[in-house]
Amino acid sequence: VEVSVQAGGAGKGMTDLLNEMVDIAMVSREISKEEEGKGAIKIAVCKDATLPIISSKNPYLNTLLKKGIKKSQLLGIFTSKIGFWNEVYDLKENKKINVYTRSDACGAGETFANYLGLHQEDLEGIGIYGDPQIVDSVGRDPLGIGYANIAFIYDKKTSKPHESIKILPLDLNEDGNISKEEDFYLEKGDILLAIKDGKLPSPPSRNLYLVVKKGKVKPYVVDFLKWILGDGQKIVEKAGFVRIEIKDKNLNF
Repeated sequence: VEVSVQAGGAGKGMTDLLNEMVDIAMVSREISKEEEGKGAIKIAVCKDATLPIISSKNPYLNTLLKKGIKKSQLLGIFTSKIGFWNEVYDLKENKKINVYTRSDACGAGETFANYLGLHQEDLEGIGIYGDPQIVDSVGRDPLGIGYANIAFIYDKKTSKPHESIKILPLDLNEDGNISKEEDFYLEKGDILLAIKDGKLPSPPSRNLYLVVKKGKVKPYVVDFLKWILGDGQKIVEKAGFVRIEIKDKNLNF
């Protein structure tokens, strides 16, 4: 059996699946009732997260990393209600926030929006296609802010965030400072452990799904999915994701 993997975002994957152009869609967001009504069946296989990022050259970097950012502040930034960095922090200078969001329908956009109580289409900013491009755009803009999946935030060789960007820590308890309990972004292993232990809420942590269409699942696809839910789980952590507890391995399509 030959396996062909194509990129394009969760939205394209789901569309191609429902149009029976592919056997499996890789979807990094929750499945809508409309999609379920069209036959989409999700199988959770692992976990990761979508996080806010800023440039390593941000002029207020030390303040941002020390204080972090509250959910309400992120909401204001990504809905154009907050447009300047001094509206977020007590700063003397009045510099504009350059907001970057995803232009393609994707799990990262929907997950990040869900964390703010929104949907991806509610997020405002400069539309960028794909994780690598948004990481590059934010990294080159000292006043930029965006979001990305951890697989694209962290360098595969160093397991640390790419040099051009920093993760903007989430002030989860909203006390205006990042405590030791909230500071788990230095290396990829730290954030994966935080997801596993539940320190990082869902969203922005999330299940990653493989999705098939009811009544259209071929026997060798079933075999592949059974392997993923069984022996395949042994390589999840090596691949840079978080294993999940799979209670029901019965596949009823």
